[in-house]
Amino acid sequence: MKRVTKKLAIAFLVGITAAAGMGITASAAKKNSVKITVKPDNIKLAIGECIKIKKSATPKDPNQKWKFSSRDKDIALVSRNGNIVGLKGGTARIRVRAAGKNTVKTIKVKVDGNSLYVCKTSLAKFIKMGIATKEEDKLNYTIKDQTWGTIKFSNRTLTDTYITMDNVKANNTYIESSKSYWINARTSQMGKVLFVPKDSAATTKFEDTHVRPVLEIGTMSHVDSARFRADGLIILDPGAAGGTVVVEPGAGETVNAGIQGGRDLNVEVQGGEGSKSNIDLNNSDINDVVVDESKNQTVTVSPNENATEHSHIGSLKAEEGADNTKFVVDGDIDVGKVESAAEGTIIETPSGEKEVPKDGSVTNPNDTTTGGGGGGGTIFGQSHTISHYFQSHVGDVVVTFEKAGDATFKRTDMDQLLQDVLANKGELTITASEGHKVTFTGAPQAIPENGKINASGITATVTKDGETVGTYRLSVTGTYGKEYTVRADWDNGNDNIVNVK
Repeated sequence: MKRVTKKLAIAFLVGITAAAGMGITASAAKKNSVKITVKPDNIKLAIGECIKIKKSATPKDPNQKWKFSSRDKDIALVSRNGNIVGLKGGTARIRVRAAGKNTVKTIKVKVDGNSLYVCKTSLAKFIKMGIATKEEDKLNYTIKDQTWGTIKFSNRTLTDTYITMDNVKANNTYIESSKSYWINARTSQMGKVLFVPKDSAATTKFEDTHVRPVLEIGTMSHVDSARFRADGLIILDPGAAGGTVVVEPGAGETVNAGIQGGRDLNVEVQGGEGSKSNIDLNNSDINDVVVDESKNQTVTVSPNENATEHSHIGSLKAEEGADNTKFVVDGDIDVGKVESAAEGTIIETPSGEKEVPKDGSVTNPNDTTTGGGGGGGTIFGQSHTISHYFQSHVGDVVVTFEKAGDATFKRTDMDQLLQDVLANKGELTITASEGHKVTFTGAPQAIPENGKINASGITATVTKDGETVGTYRLSVTGTYGKEYTVRADWDNGNDNIVNVK
């Protein structure tokens, strides 16, 4: 009896000890657990895009350390500081652990395999991935033979970087503004281009230095449209023509949009109320600049600070509802007329300020006279232009300078004439009808190997008996040996000062 009682007592004591031990272990485990919160917890990235996650633990510990790991390293990597970068399309699981604790939180990261994010960090990874190459200069990169739905360039670290796009295609191209870097689309299709602020809350301020990204569209490249929601400059090489440029500052904001080498472009200003759109031009022919229905907008057109060639605008237009629009022509830009369907439209030029009546127009707003003696001359400071397409090998081509004695000359070799005008030390004189002579002057320009012509700043001076009877500004675009387009300023508003047929 005593032995049984003793065994029961021992068993009872062992049970108590075990239970007590188990209780102590559970309590310790509970004390070693924390609640982990990660933001954002629903992450979507492009290839090359980075994001740093924010993490916290409850209860809080100011000395808490963290560990991160990726279970799908081919899709996304995470650094020891919690920076995640997308590598290829798919879903990656990222583990977040509070060091010294028993709690682990796993979040999912979706990487869009059809989107590319370009920044300094991603460029370094792109080289390893075979997406990009680098010149000896660490700031000169090339992205080649790629097709994407979206490409986004980040100004976060791209300052002074030069990126060549070689045989790249994209539906949408986003270019973050506020820093200066250069994108050269050499032989690429960039789709819809948007210059955007660094983030949705960012605003832009006008700076004389025009610090902004540059997109150059080469002869063998194409862009569907360009939209400026932030500062930027687009350069169109010879042969890149047509399309629409939209300038879209938010209410009360300012956007500096630059266009160089634009041909046959239309510009739409879709600004918010009280916005300012500064459009600087270099060697560009703009059909119309149209302001939408927002009120109190200011639209300034001016030569680019580095402009080397003259620019033309057919008309400035304020649509119905765009009340109190102010157009400012700041510098040597030819503008044909200003039209208004709104109240209170003002045109300001170096020669003064004029009010444009509703449903009316003002022609020759920057009326500045130049031209030689003998009663001829042309009123430049206009942008009335004519365009005439003709084949370069279709027999005789007749050129008539009307209103200047109707001086006429005929050529069967327009290719040679054009080459002579461009290459003959910037000056060429030929004999026209009725004793007239036509002298072409302008900076010498070599015809490029691809034959694309973009010649502007050519002046044609018609003389008779040593006196000037007409002066005209011309530009020629097209393809050597195939087809050309001739543009010319009108003389005092008269039609057909230059007739090519």
